[in-house]
Amino acid sequence: MAQKENNNWCFGHNNGLSFNTNPPHQFVSSIMAQQTSATISDAAGNILFYTNGAAVWDRNNNMMPNGHLNVPLQSTSIPSIDTVGCNASIIPDPANNNRFYIFSGPPNYYDTFVLTGLYYSVVDMTLNGGLGDIVPGYNAVLLDTNVSPSMAAAGSGQCNKWIITHQLFSNEFHSFHITPAGISPAVTSATGNQSYHAYNIYGDNIKISLDDEKLIWCESDYFMQLFDFNVNTGLIDHPILIDTSINIQSTGRSGSSVEFSADRSKVYLYNDKNQANLFNPYPYLTQLDISLPTATAIRNSKISLGLLVVTTWGNQLQIGPDDKIYALYYADSTDSVYIGIVDKPNEYGLACNVIPNAIAVDTNYANSLNNWFEWGGLSSRVPANEASFSYNVHACNLPHQLSSVIASADYVWNTGATSQSINVGQPGIYWVKAQTCPGAWRVDTFYVMYQPRIAVQDTFSCTGTASVKLDTTGYYQWSNNTTGPVFSTTQSGTYAVNANIAGCTYNDTFRVIIYPPLGTAILPADTFVCNNTMRADISSRFDLGTYLWSTGGTSQFIRVDTPGSYWLSSATQCGDYADTVHVTFCEPVIDKVTTSSGTLCNGQCLTFVQQSHNYPQIYQWTFTGGTPDTYEGPNPSAICYNVPGTYTVKLTAASVGGADTGTLQVTVLPKPVSSFTDTSIIVPYNTTLVLPPCAAAANTQWYLNDSLVCENCTDYTLDAMYYLSAYKCVISNGDCSDSCTYKITVTDIPHDAWLPTAFTPNVDGLNDYFHVIANNPNIEVFGLAVYDRWGTCIFDGLGNSKWNGTNHGIPVQLGTYFWTLQYKVAGSNMIYHKTGNVTVVR
Repeated sequence: MAQKENNNWCFGHNNGLSFNTNPPHQFVSSIMAQQTSATISDAAGNILFYTNGAAVWDRNNNMMPNGHLNVPLQSTSIPSIDTVGCNASIIPDPANNNRFYIFSGPPNYYDTFVLTGLYYSVVDMTLNGGLGDIVPGYNAVLLDTNVSPSMAAAGSGQCNKWIITHQLFSNEFHSFHITPAGISPAVTSATGNQSYHAYNIYGDNIKISLDDEKLIWCESDYFMQLFDFNVNTGLIDHPILIDTSINIQSTGRSGSSVEFSADRSKVYLYNDKNQANLFNPYPYLTQLDISLPTATAIRNSKISLGLLVVTTWGNQLQIGPDDKIYALYYADSTDSVYIGIVDKPNEYGLACNVIPNAIAVDTNYANSLNNWFEWGGLSSRVPANEASFSYNVHACNLPHQLSSVIASADYVWNTGATSQSINVGQPGIYWVKAQTCPGAWRVDTFYVMYQPRIAVQDTFSCTGTASVKLDTTGYYQWSNNTTGPVFSTTQSGTYAVNANIAGCTYNDTFRVIIYPPLGTAILPADTFVCNNTMRADISSRFDLGTYLWSTGGTSQFIRVDTPGSYWLSSATQCGDYADTVHVTFCEPVIDKVTTSSGTLCNGQCLTFVQQSHNYPQIYQWTFTGGTPDTYEGPNPSAICYNVPGTYTVKLTAASVGGADTGTLQVTVLPKPVSSFTDTSIIVPYNTTLVLPPCAAAANTQWYLNDSLVCENCTDYTLDAMYYLSAYKCVISNGDCSDSCTYKITVTDIPHDAWLPTAFTPNVDGLNDYFHVIANNPNIEVFGLAVYDRWGTCIFDGLGNSKWNGTNHGIPVQLGTYFWTLQYKVAGSNMIYHKTGNVTVVR
């Protein structure tokens, strides 16, 4: 059952429009409103009262006794501002059916005003003999400050309601919940862009969709944003920037207005914008499809519905109780006010059927008012307690979930279900009645249609251009970044399309084949292959769809790893194609073959390394006399030879392009073996010995205590002088070697030590030092001391020290000096002492 609380609009200068008839008819009111006014009727469509936000009139068109609202308005340029009013909304009191809230917000004037707050007043219809009056103490009560001009009311079909405003120079929305307990503190939603204008020059506009699920905010000269509104919590979120091209003149009287279609699939923007002359703007009406999945898609859907009337000032869009959208505007050229109608707002583009000048408004204004009222705002929508909404639901998949947007209610579905949501498995009509309290209910009707999945067919062209057209109405995004139902290309390939059709998103891929002119070479030029895989992919230069190769392959390409000629044929819708390609491969080249040693002894192993180019695929080694005697691979690591001799190593490097060969000689020597290891010899001091080598070999070396004493000597002759000595013989053939050691012990070592009787320390290099003189390497001196004739020690040396004829660095006088000597002989523990004298001669 339809409710008629919004069936009457009082607006402008004494204007009225009633929807109690079809088409709606005009009537005369007492209102004077340049801003958005508000009118409330009863359920039968009879006017209760109306307001311009600054004054309140009863159903008899008389101002209520206390109907002058105490909102602090003033202006420097507009006459009778107290009666011109400000933006207004009416909301029923959930606690009392006879009471109503009036909300007064800032006007949109391009002027300086005191009012930047949100005020509320309360009307009681039982007062003034049933004609209503302002409740004492509730005349213009300040509710919020720093608010922008526009406001919106929500909560149709519910006990509790909302009034929504936006803060100046902020990104905050304030939602006030109106319940039986009164008006709750604001629910703040910090989301979307920041407000810029202080009074928005007629451009600030907030609208709520009929079902209270979407909110749109438009700020002229800047942007338009779409939001989700939660009617249960009052929160506003998920901002989508859907328009950034809004622009109005900087000094004009009018601006932008927005409105939702009844099914909230479309948004209409009434915008004074003229690129040619910003100081003579015309009202353009545009439409955007907000059912599309992305902000970019929504912005791209914007379509101009044209001018309403030339030389016209636009003001406001408002959806009527008949779900049509009404556009109010003023024509300067004729001093006339008109209402245009969007007849079918749910339809896309020009199918919405815009009717300019549908209603010629009888303005009833006086010329002395300077035409301030003829283009006043239409009446704002009242969120009635009873509401019905319908939705076209295109189910992308079945089963599909349907839900009431109202939380914490009593639910009754036409299926008999009593839950907030149900799942439906078939197309059809479904409705749910949600009741939040007695006298407040909402019916949502869902027309469920199953949306079949799209399928794009493969296509071809013999002319160089191929096109694909989808007849289903929707939004398309093709993989070549084009949009719209038609796809065109000049290139063969596999393409994709993302489609949004009636709110359902689908994806599909399809092939396009652009055939070349018959006779065109379809294979590349003859091919030379030289790469690390030694193979090549030979492909048709065109996507022909069907293929037959000489190899039997049927794909667009074949992989070739042998030289030869290959042909391809293709039978297509445009005719038969054929072509041949010749493929050759490079021959491998061996640059060098090396080994870890050119000679070795039998029983040893070698590592071989090859260097080559042109990508050999096979390496075949042959090792005559080696173990193993063959090897496959680039670099053998352990080839062993057990028999002496000279052998040839051969490497063959091959690929499909040919082969190359390299050789290397290896000499294997017999490994020398010592006939003995260590030999001990005891001989008297200074005995001559001849030491034979360990065994016959190509080379013999002798070492005394690890110091080389003879290179390439066979026998080694020596005089046995040292008490103990060790001579090592190393024999080798090439890199093969062995060794033996002679350990010699000397006996009968003499213990005589001789010192000279005179020396000449004159630094001439001859006989400059006094010390022990002996060729016996076994004598070890402990100490040598020298005394003058008075017994004073003038030199005390340790070991085999030498005296240079000085005392503390000063040369001693000529004469005789006395000495003492201590020493021992290797092989004996006896300490020997000697004394004597020496003469210093200069």
